[in-house]
Amino acid sequence: MPDDAAQSDSDAGGSGGLMYGSRGWIIVFLVVILEAAFFVVLLATKSDKEPADTDVNTSLGRYSADNFMEKKLDLNNLSYSIPMPSGQPMTLAMSLTLIMQPTPKEIREKVNITPEDWAKFDAVLKKLEPWIKDQLNQSINKMSSSELITDRGQQQIRELVKEKVNTKLDSLDLKLSSENVSKRRIQEVLITSFYFN
Repeated sequence: MPDDAAQSDSDAGGSGGLMYGSRGWIIVFLVVILEAAFFVVLLATKSDKEPADTDVNTSLGRYSADNFMEKKLDLNNLSYSIPMPSGQPMTLAMSLTLIMQPTPKEIREKVNITPEDWAKFDAVLKKLEPWIKDQLNQSINKMSSSELITDRGQQQIRELVKEKVNTKLDSLDLKLSSENVSKRRIQEVLITSFYFN
């Protein structure tokens, strides 16, 4: 009977799938050898670099108590005459504090800013005080009272002072201890008092 003969041929091992019999054991053996070879290559090429810095404050560029607000310049009793729509001028009186501290990049890269560097920045900033006041005069006289009384107007003053002073510091030859020390030393500008009369 031809059907019985075909059945007995298939039972003798003609088919049975990929993992049938000795073929399955060979595949398992090859997979194990490939995995072992992969891990040997991985261990051989592993770099001997130091582990990444796990200090969260350093890796995120956060300030420690030692370098937070390292130096400051106070600009007190600033006074401006602001034109009003009614024609009567109002007086804007304010005080600013310019904060010098390490940049987030300097903190991440652990750049050493020497006391001599800080002294140079401090001395230069004091010399720049009349220039900063002049820049403020020019900018605030172009702003309206309605603009100045908003949070946005006050933020404009902060950004203007920070950018102008940092650009000026960038242009000076300060002869710092390292080229990695940034000249863009002003990291914050605080408005410590602000009122209209």
